[in-house]
Amino acid sequence: MPFYISTRPQKLISLSSTLSASDLFNFSSQTPILLQNSTMRNNLLIIIALSLILLLSGCQEEPEPIASFTYSPTNLTAPATATFQSTSTNASGLKWFVNDREVSTQKSLTYTFPTKGFYKVELLTYKKSGYPSDYKGVTVQVK
Repeated sequence: MPFYISTRPQKLISLSSTLSASDLFNFSSQTPILLQNSTMRNNLLIIIALSLILLLSGCQEEPEPIASFTYSPTNLTAPATATFQSTSTNASGLKWFVNDREVSTQKSLTYTFPTKGFYKVELLTYKKSGYPSDYKGVTVQVK
């Protein structure tokens, strides 16, 4: 006796022994699934169980990182060295940029500004998933 999942049993289709998640979970098109033997039925149940476990384990939302930092000294005369300290929360990683060039991935940055001018210093934070999340930037004037 075949096992099937369908809202319209009269339009059942046969599946090969290789099933993918898209074959199993595309119910919006009303495409039925016919499982012709116990191995395919067991595979379906295992895939559904694993999918539910993965779905439920991912339900706990990761807190969003918030980028923030302090730096000193704030009154700089060239050549000047300043220390930038990340005070970011919930970040699993970060990157420092000076004038759009990556200069560090450490929690603190010590940077020497060689000449007078305006320098853009930016901090980019990352989620545990590895995706960028938040950004903070400041323009530093060196006299």
